[in-house]
Amino acid sequence: MRHPQRAPHVPYTAVDRLRRVRLLEPEKRLGMNTRSVRLAIATSFISLAVTLVVQLITPRVLLRAWSEQGYAFTIAIQGFTSYISIADAGVQAVLSRTLLADNDRGDDDLFGARARAGARALGALAASATIVTLIAASVLVSSRLTRLGGGNEPTFLTFAIVATGVGAAVALGGWSTAIECGRGYFARTQGFTAMRIALGGLSMPLMAALGASPSKALISTSILTTSFDFVRALLATRLLPNKGATQISAMHLAWTSRGSFLYSVAGPTQVSLQPAVAALANASSVAAAVPARTLANAAKLLSTAVTNSIWVALSRDFSDNHVSDQTANRWKTISLRLTTLHLAATTALLVLGPLILPLWLGPHAPNAARVLPLFLTEQAALAAIGPSILLWHARGEFGQLARIQILGAIVAVIATPFAAQRYGGFGVGAASAIALVTITVPMLLFRESQFWSAMKLSPMVMMGPRTFGAASIALCAFLSVVYPAAVWCALVGFAVLLAASWRQLVARNVRQSP
Repeated sequence: MRHPQRAPHVPYTAVDRLRRVRLLEPEKRLGMNTRSVRLAIATSFISLAVTLVVQLITPRVLLRAWSEQGYAFTIAIQGFTSYISIADAGVQAVLSRTLLADNDRGDDDLFGARARAGARALGALAASATIVTLIAASVLVSSRLTRLGGGNEPTFLTFAIVATGVGAAVALGGWSTAIECGRGYFARTQGFTAMRIALGGLSMPLMAALGASPSKALISTSILTTSFDFVRALLATRLLPNKGATQISAMHLAWTSRGSFLYSVAGPTQVSLQPAVAALANASSVAAAVPARTLANAAKLLSTAVTNSIWVALSRDFSDNHVSDQTANRWKTISLRLTTLHLAATTALLVLGPLILPLWLGPHAPNAARVLPLFLTEQAALAAIGPSILLWHARGEFGQLARIQILGAIVAVIATPFAAQRYGGFGVGAASAIALVTITVPMLLFRESQFWSAMKLSPMVMMGPRTFGAASIALCAFLSVVYPAAVWCALVGFAVLLAASWRQLVARNVRQSP
């Protein structure tokens, strides 16, 4: 397509650039080549480094300062209040994706109307969820939390302030993220994420080391992070255009996000509610399970940082029901690289984890070392479905993803109290890993294979190398529970993955023969 020639004296403005992008064919404006996305990935590595520091410092310091009982009290408070994040109801994810589309079209009027509707929707949802959570906590778990705190902590006051902070994070932080991504400032989002992790994650161990009680540390950290979210939201308002004639109902926006709601439930159910339930069932179980899971989760930090940086931009490539050869080849490269990053870290932790735990946890290391292989089995399985999760994010099919993840999360949470009471931390790890491997992973891989078949692409070419590589390393991790020497077979499995990945990356034909 030929573009109109501009006179030399007319400046090439940002509006001209946007107009030019809209005129280009979709094949030539694939969002993954943008400088902003590359900068966001680089910035996400800072967030990754901060997260690693926080995760390494926190359990050791808190266990030393407050013992297993105080640590379990902290985990329970954070776990139950974190469940307020489901109040997002998927609005942030849908809002980010639709605002980016409005921005690409140059429709500032619709962008502003949708952004303001998002603010109202997130605010109402967060306030409602905070109130409901406070009522539920006072009726269902208040007495058990008080006993867990030894009767010396202002349990309900602490719970109320932390819950309010989580609600503010949903309303202010979630909205700010959507606005920044909608304007294409992906690196800015990752930068703010790194700063918030540092502020919230390091203040807890610092206050514990200074002698503060669990409740004082939780309250102070909540006030700090809420103040940060408020300042960030004020800065995000500067990205909004002037109010136009278009109006969008907050209720309408929330309703259009309903497919994402279950997805917003699935994450907190597995990540936050499961350890909170385990803490109430058996306080000593979280002293082993939470540090082991924390170390195992380091395996996915790098791939997750990349995923969070690119999924909104990648949605441009999957905005319709057609996948071009160029997009398919791009996807093949991205998915293999993500899985390889994840499995490389998992394999390294299988070998080095038993050496790291004694240096990190001291006397608590033996129990955590017994649980670690189960959580690394979980990580190897997650490496296979990481690209599947990215695909459904990019396509905006959050409901498809959520229905599968919530089923596995519910099974894990139901099994956790019984397993924790009988087997301690080992039971918590077993409940989590078995639910993931038997429910979530096979169902997500099956749905992804159906998608590629519908696009006339070979599922074996698009998914095969990463799936077989992840399966081999997951098997090695599981066997190492009984036979510790089995960790070395993971190195062989990873070498096979690299060889298969290279073979697939150099293959040109991704589409099935007619």
